[in-house]
Formats: sequence, structure tokens, C-alpha cells
Amino acid sequence: MSINRLNMFDEKTLKTITINGKSFLVSPFIYDSLKRADDAMFSMTGRHIEINSAYRSTAKQAELYKTLKAKNPNAKVSPPGKSFHERGQAIDVQNWQDAQKYLNAEGFQNPLTDDKIHFSKGEFIAKETTTRAVALIITAGLCFILYRILTKGGL
Repeated sequence: MSINRLNMFDEKTLKTITINGKSFLVSPFIYDSLKRADDAMFSMTGRHIEINSAYRSTAKQAELYKTLKAKNPNAKVSPPGKSFHERGQAIDVQNWQDAQKYLNAEGFQNPLTDDKIHFSKGEFIAKETTTRAVALIITAGLCFILYRILTKGGL
């Protein structure tokens, strides 16, 4: 069994999806919705979603990170262990302008203004939820301090 220790999943659970004759490994979590998005796009336009990249091993992500950061320190690439590509839950799409509405309809998101080709499921929800949770904790702490000052005359 090959376990990706950083993301704690068994790489053997990845499924092979073939779109327009090209095969990619993806998480079962996105397999069906990616297939539906491609089927919908093909039925409406006669064209397929053009995937450049899907699952990457942590070693491949580390290599990509090192290469891109060496070329450009501001390159948009996640460090190893932090990419949804390592979970098989992200894809990079060549024809993203055409594919976006079909991917969005199946729950894929990309709010990034500087990496338009990247789509994933769950990635941005998790980040947004964490950000909101931290904001709520800070707000609650400030409310408690204000309550103590107003009712007890201090902390």
C-alpha cells in the first residue's frame, strides 16, 4: 500500500479518468462530477475539458515547487504537502474559459485571480471556513474583553 503521509490517503484509491483520449488520476471525490462536467461541455459545444494536470505525488509537487520558485520566487505554486493536486482533488485546465461554467456547475471552484487554470473541490471552502472561524474567535475574544471592561471596570 502506498500512503501519501502528508495528506493521509491511500494513493490506490485514486481513479483513472479518460477525457478526450487522455488519462489522469483523480480522487473518487471529484471523479463523477468531473465526468459530468466534461459530458455537459461536450454535449453543448462538441469540445472536451482540456486537462493539463491532475494528481501529483508529493515528490512531483516538490520538484515542481523547486523548479518554478527557482525561475520566479513569486510563482503561484503550493509547497509540497499543501496542494490539492496531491490529493487528486485539483485539476489544471487549458481551456478554462470555456470549461469554467461546466466545472462550476459541478462544484469546482477557482477564486484565484492569478491562477485561472486551477480548479478544485473543497479547497477554497476549507480555507474560507478556517478564515471565518479565526475571525469569529477573535471577535468573541474582543466582545469578552469589552464586556469585562463595561461591566466589571477592567479585565
